[in-house]
Amino acid sequence: MIFNRAQRRSAARRKPEKVRRQVNPAAALNPILFSTTLEPSETVVLKLHVREAFEAIRTGTGTKDDFDNLVISYNAWQVLAENIDTILCERLLPAGLALMRAKERVLAGKALLWDGRAIEPMQEFMDIYDTILDNISPKQVQDAILEGYRRQTGHKLNKRRYL
Repeated sequence: MIFNRAQRRSAARRKPEKVRRQVNPAAALNPILFSTTLEPSETVVLKLHVREAFEAIRTGTGTKDDFDNLVISYNAWQVLAENIDTILCERLLPAGLALMRAKERVLAGKALLWDGRAIEPMQEFMDIYDTILDNISPKQVQDAILEGYRRQTGHKLNKRRYL
């Protein structure tokens, strides 16, 4: 297309439209955040999200969303573990290291896969995840997700906007 001088000047003065990006770090846990009580069927769905993400990465079909779901869950459960017992925090630490190794692997241009040392710690994390999820209130989960996000990024989330 050929533009005349007035059209070129108008385009140069025009401000670009703002792109609104909304990030919801708790997307994997939305069912629990908006419920008042957790029924067994709801906890099963939440547990399956984490296990499916783990299996997808283990088999090499995992996506960034799968990895993000695991990281969000891990960060929230690390916050909860700090409130429960320090031994639980120590049991979760190898899973966090496995997540960091997987991220480093992707940043190095390799596939999103677990290394050999990651399988056992991640399975232990999922077992801890299941146990805590069975015995926790939705408010505690919401607060843990917000705190985990704050620690990861250094920013607070506006509860009304995202949760």
